[in-house]
Amino acid sequence: MARCVGYKRDGTPCERIVGASKQYCYAHDPARAEARKRNASKGGKSKPNREIAGIKNQLATMVNEVLTGAVATAPYAVAGQLINARLRAVEVERKIREQDELEARLEALEQATGNREKGGQPF
Repeated sequence: MARCVGYKRDGTPCERIVGASKQYCYAHDPARAEARKRNASKGGKSKPNREIAGIKNQLATMVNEVLTGAVATAPYAVAGQLINARLRAVEVERKIREQDELEARLEALEQATGNREKGGQPF
């Protein structure tokens, strides 16, 4: 059985078994790099953000404590404002990441179009 000729991130050889006509597994095949990138991008968008989940838990705790009268509301009002600022920062970060991805996709399309105009194959 043939094994992938690629290397893991830690520098050790990949141990995955590949088909007789293949040299690389899916994770190391250079021809599939773009597909892996697209799939990783989709996967990252589908998972709930841990930071958002933490903020939601924090807010739930704060609401319960305020409603039960366990805490003074003034410090929690300030904490709520700080959480809102944090949420805005998370949203800005998400928009920047999304814009970077779109720019990369646009650049790839422009390169593909340029290749096609010169008579080459875009992919």
